[in-house]
Amino acid sequence: MKTFSLRIVAPVFAASIAFSPLQGGGQTAIDSVISKIPENVIKEIRRDPERSIQSLMTFAFSCNDDGIVTEECYTTVRSIQDAQMRVRQAESLLFMDLNADGSVSTEELKAYNRTQEPRRQSQNTLAFLDADANEDDVLTIVEMLQFAEKRISKQGRAIRGRVVDGIMNMDIDGDGKVTTRELVEVVKAVSG
Repeated sequence: MKTFSLRIVAPVFAASIAFSPLQGGGQTAIDSVISKIPENVIKEIRRDPERSIQSLMTFAFSCNDDGIVTEECYTTVRSIQDAQMRVRQAESLLFMDLNADGSVSTEELKAYNRTQEPRRQSQNTLAFLDADANEDDVLTIVEMLQFAEKRISKQGRAIRGRVVDGIMNMDIDGDGKVTTRELVEVVKAVSG
């Protein structure tokens, strides 16, 4: 029986994993799982299997201490990631609120931009214009949060991990849990 060994290094988990392919379903189960994984995830795994396994393991261990991903913990971690992304997007605008009144005026934007490099100045200005929904040249907290939601829906799915988006489809044995062993088996099968 062929064994597979991979050195996995992630912020939360560092170990060597060596094992035989999962028992039971064999190659048919893995092929069935692979057919459910989104094509962009397959491409990402094939492009860089080592990085993919690190991303998957990092996600698995951020989801649960034992590295087993269930639908409940997957949903919880994704909600936390969305909240963190929302905060980062709004935070970038709040840095411009120089007088801490809960809104950002064009004067504050200009003053803030004077401390930034040219590329960042243009990014700040574009973000300000995009976030100013009512076009009154003042950003309110509500507009900042709406901007953050808009950014998340527009680019969040791509940014937050193309590989982990297909993680729940990697349940080879169909028990509703994705183990680290299953993650490695899927990456190994996809990457050839």
